[in-house]
Amino acid sequence: MIFGWHPFHRIGAPPLSTGAAAVRLFAGACYVTLCVLSVGAIALCLGTLLPGPAEALGASVAFVIVATVVNGKDWVHWLSLALPVHYWSRWTQLLDGCHQSLFAGLLAQAITIAVALTATWIILTRREPAA
Repeated sequence: MIFGWHPFHRIGAPPLSTGAAAVRLFAGACYVTLCVLSVGAIALCLGTLLPGPAEALGASVAFVIVATVVNGKDWVHWLSLALPVHYWSRWTQLLDGCHQSLFAGLLAQAITIAVALTATWIILTRREPAA
């Protein structure tokens, strides 16, 4: 609004109209929300295993930090492909018009959420009611 309404232009990509840019930014926000939800599912699972919520929060933050460090190392590239944080910055490709690598990120987030929620459900069904 300060610079006026005009098509969004990124170097090397075709210009986007204001409506198309808004839709793609909304899709990017949904993608990032799904990425953060995967870490939330991991934190929920850890919350059923650890004695307090502070430990679960600390462990999930430590997971994100360690996964980000592992993601930056070339010698464990095979491992970083399985980590959900590897795909977090792919939302920017929505503005380029390239959506192909977003599907791998969506699949990785969905698998992480499914595994974490399944583990949570198994832990909760086998736990004593008083625990």
